[in-house]
Amino acid sequence: MSTPAKRILFVSKLYNGSVHDKKMADEQLKDKAALFKAKELRVDLGFLGIDKQLKDCQVEIPEKKKKKQELTLEQKQANQEKGKNRVCIEHAIGGMKRYRLIMERIRIRKLPLLDTVVGVCAGLWNFQSGFFSHSQ
Repeated sequence: MSTPAKRILFVSKLYNGSVHDKKMADEQLKDKAALFKAKELRVDLGFLGIDKQLKDCQVEIPEKKKKKQELTLEQKQANQEKGKNRVCIEHAIGGMKRYRLIMERIRIRKLPLLDTVVGVCAGLWNFQSGFFSHSQ
């Protein structure tokens, strides 16, 4: 979770192996749904159905193309605008990945320690980006 200014606000816990984003979100929302209350959430099509879970949250999700049908020009333009809004999140994640510690293969097997490592990298990204200055 990040702000449009690329400040990282929330990083979910890590999972072993290949786990779908929606499944991870479902598990995270059980305990942390209050974090998303009254927020504007921008997600991609991997999170289809999350708007039903987060009723107190404004969820912006792209239109999905129906089987054997094309999206209208208006839907395509709306999806493009939604994508432009989501790109800041991708930039924040990319900024956090500048720390090679989380980009390379990590031989630490304890997930709580890995969660801490990712949290520290998120904090370093926020610090480097000047988010802990007195102006904010």
